[in-house]
Amino acid sequence: MLYALNTVIITNKRIVENQQTGFFRHRVDELELHRIQDISIKVYGIIPELIGFGDLKIQTAGAGNEFIFTQLPNPKKIKSAIRRANGL
Repeated sequence: MLYALNTVIITNKRIVENQQTGFFRHRVDELELHRIQDISIKVYGIIPELIGFGDLKIQTAGAGNEFIFTQLPNPKKIKSAIRRANGL
């Protein structure tokens, strides 16, 4: 249930992550697209590679300089969507 409630939303201006950490606790992080400096993908193991799951790491300028989104489906497509939204 907790995994199903975790969401990552990509708009034309920002990325919003809603992470459910417990039944009555959640955390929301926002990242503005114009602050992105680098995006990398990490896939650990054969099974995640076959089913298309991996981690997405976004480095930004500013105080909060690193966002890590873990176990996302299709991280390559998400990276492409972020780059398109950012105009890269």
